[in-house]
Amino acid sequence: MLNIKDICTKIEKWIIDARRDIHKTPELGLEEFVTKEKIIKYLDEIGIDYEIYDDHTGVTAYIDSGKEKTVAIRADIDALPINENLNLSYSSTNSGKMHACGHDAHTAILLGTCKILHNLRDQLNVNVKFFFQPAEETVGGAQLMINNGCMDNPKVDCIFGLHVDPRLDTGLLELKYNTLNASTDTIDITVIGEKCHAAYPHLGTDAIVIAANVITSLQTISSRNVDPLDSVALSLV
Repeated sequence: MLNIKDICTKIEKWIIDARRDIHKTPELGLEEFVTKEKIIKYLDEIGIDYEIYDDHTGVTAYIDSGKEKTVAIRADIDALPINENLNLSYSSTNSGKMHACGHDAHTAILLGTCKILHNLRDQLNVNVKFFFQPAEETVGGAQLMINNGCMDNPKVDCIFGLHVDPRLDTGLLELKYNTLNASTDTIDITVIGEKCHAAYPHLGTDAIVIAANVITSLQTISSRNVDPLDSVALSLV
């Protein structure tokens, strides 16, 4: 097989240009219509097969070699509701939206992987699927794609994901068994108080004090309910 590192070096500018192109037009979850069209444009340029969906903005490219095993590689494509104040030639052109979490890089890396493996498709011992997943930051677009059957026909045997990390030098990879990154969940807590005059607090029920104690108590999940050898992140925003 050809040296993958040498091939990456040859298409480095192509990947950088794709990343900057995507960075300029950030879109929020399930609104990635321009991003989707750009992904399709690059896939057409590569010449790889792909599938689009009617009910969301995800895209699946694939190399079906008729092999027994199938490997999938996944990237997320949505942006965050943040203003970009950097004065760069490829800064966001969509006010209030920015690729601040690296999904533009993830998408460009996956496009580069498509380009490389498509050129090496005759040397592959597996089928390969490439998932461009929408709405990672919001509703969880992975489930939408799974509902569409992206993991079937052929059945995916294993899947790889990647996330950029500013703590690591370029060219280094961090691997960890089991969970590496924290996830987000939504909880709703309603605290019901009873108003009273501030001079007579004993006649009411102070919801602010109760809420403060709830927040403080939740922090004991990390300090008292989790093995110190395990890692956990609990933040309320």
